[in-house]
Amino acid sequence: MEELRTLRLTELLDHAWKSLRRHFVAIFLPFALLLTPVLIVIHIGSSMMSQQMLTNQSEDPFVALSYMGLFFLALIPLMLATLVVYRGMMICSLWAERGESYSWTRAALLYLRPRFWATDLLALMLMTVGFFACVLPGLFLMAAWSLRLPIMVQEERFGWSALTRSWELLSFNPSKELARHPLLKAVVAFLVAMVLSYSVTLLIQLPVGLWTQYVTFRDASSGNMEQLQDTLQTMLWITLPFGILAGLGQLAVNLYSDFILVGLFLDQRRRREGDDIGGRLDQLMEPSLPPAPAPEEDGWG
Repeated sequence: MEELRTLRLTELLDHAWKSLRRHFVAIFLPFALLLTPVLIVIHIGSSMMSQQMLTNQSEDPFVALSYMGLFFLALIPLMLATLVVYRGMMICSLWAERGESYSWTRAALLYLRPRFWATDLLALMLMTVGFFACVLPGLFLMAAWSLRLPIMVQEERFGWSALTRSWELLSFNPSKELARHPLLKAVVAFLVAMVLSYSVTLLIQLPVGLWTQYVTFRDASSGNMEQLQDTLQTMLWITLPFGILAGLGQLAVNLYSDFILVGLFLDQRRRREGDDIGGRLDQLMEPSLPPAPAPEEDGWG
């Protein structure tokens, strides 16, 4: 039956686009407001670190390393805050697709529960190990475990159970068609997010980035460190709004990717459970076989 089939890739992308347009403002705006201060701090911190490394007159290499160490240490809470924003947005996408009410506070608080972020951290650590092992294992795990957050929210499975459940759903392809293979759809969701994020970032930051590089190298080649420092200080505030816009553009692209993965999760879960229930009903409703007839008398008794 047509209503029991899984969605084709094009249908899934189209459905995600319609959901994005319907819920974009309600979901994106609060998370964008949460992310903006984080983007400001990261941009200013990275610019100041670059300025210190370019204008530092000390010959001691440990001075530059100390600046880098302090910067990356300060990045840890900022990256965690960014992770909460991105994961909370995906939770809201799931609630929106199910027709439930959603709010950024409830989504963020839900993700901050230990079982949620610990499961996510486990998956991220294993994927990192996979990327160090020739990249391809990491890419495979990233796709195979891409449904872990909707599973944690909807089915309350955590830890290794959530990861195996994600693979169980993504390996289920009853149609046997490549265009409907769920793992392919998950890979496409990541590719779409990657290509669009890169394109948005390039479109926003390329013009000002080229100008910044030209001015910086021009002043650095002159050997006037005071002029270089003044230039970097000025460029910090000029490039700040472009950096914020690029970060918010990536967030918007990620929301589209979230709707693709959420739609994939709901479609696979519906079809997987429907198939299991249907098979079980067939077994329960199958008429019992009539008893075997008794052997006829052959007259030799």
